[in-house]
Amino acid sequence: MGDNGRFIVESELEVPPSEWHKWDIFTCQVTDPSNKAPIIKDINKCSALHNLQLKAEVFVNGPSFRDKAKSAQLTATCLVIGYNLKDFQISWTVNGVKQTSQIRTNDTVHHANQTETRTSTLSLSKVEWNKHKIISCEVKHPCSSESQKKEISTETTVTQPTVTVRRSAQDQPGPDSAVLECVITGFSPRDIYVKWQEGSNDLSENQYDNHPAIKDTGKNTFSMVSRVTVKSNAWKKVKTYTCVVIQDNLMTAALNPSNGLFGKCSLLLKLNHGDE
Repeated sequence: MGDNGRFIVESELEVPPSEWHKWDIFTCQVTDPSNKAPIIKDINKCSALHNLQLKAEVFVNGPSFRDKAKSAQLTATCLVIGYNLKDFQISWTVNGVKQTSQIRTNDTVHHANQTETRTSTLSLSKVEWNKHKIISCEVKHPCSSESQKKEISTETTVTQPTVTVRRSAQDQPGPDSAVLECVITGFSPRDIYVKWQEGSNDLSENQYDNHPAIKDTGKNTFSMVSRVTVKSNAWKKVKTYTCVVIQDNLMTAALNPSNGLFGKCSLLLKLNHGDE
């Protein structure tokens, strides 16, 4: 009994750590004959912790055109940046339907500036991706009543480029090699996949140089240049080098095989359109 004549009663509940970390609510109910209504108090991990960061920054990216060109399975990536990210829940929806498979959420990565990053990926087949879906990544802290959602659409407005292959103006004419450049102009969105073919075979990526896409002045389109060095002995055997530009359609620009690159250079532009 206290000095004021009131009694003090304590009751303890031992909670296993596994239960506590589930963010469950634990309720203590006291019934007093002098009160008509019972006294109820709740506690959980949220109320016990202070200065919690309940929000994070969320970014969602789809696959590149390079991936779309080469992969049968396409991936959307959700990047979360913040603090104590292990407590955040990350979920995916496609056209409003929650996804339960083909999801991979990585462990939290800690950085020197005290922030953390965490990524989650959702994989879809190319067929499913091309059905023009809305893909959403939702991030929520258990202690918050609000979630953060970012989404992307698999349907994009595409502006096809103009593609030209020519001998580079930066090239110094010589008997052993020449530099071809593929000039790709007026395309959007920025993401585009460019490769070179020698005859009908793809060159490895370390054999050519793709420059970054640059926004066209005063426009919502982009342009870029890709260059490849052609050896004279290879030219004598193949005589055809093709710049392949993959967006929503396939567009190729090829050097005319009937003209010599190491003599007077004559170019023929050939455009082919079709599905990827």
